[in-house]
Amino acid sequence: MTYEIILETLGFKTPKISLFNDFIFTQNGLKYNKSKIYVVAHPGGMGSANRKKGDKSNKTSIELQKEDWIKIFFNTI
Repeated sequence: MTYEIILETLGFKTPKISLFNDFIFTQNGLKYNKSKIYVVAHPGGMGSANRKKGDKSNKTSIELQKEDWIKIFFNTI
């Protein structure tokens, strides 16, 4: 919801995506001026549970979140 509000505020169209994780995979690194906007799951219990939804790997939600942050840090998204 936060990401959608940010997009609307900046004048971007909000894509119709059913799963939160789809935002992480398809919408990350949105360029706005000299900045990039990234979507990440909240590290709390519910965010972690949502991050794991639909993932077929044997990785835990925390491992998936760590990978997300590493991609952002090294700008590989």
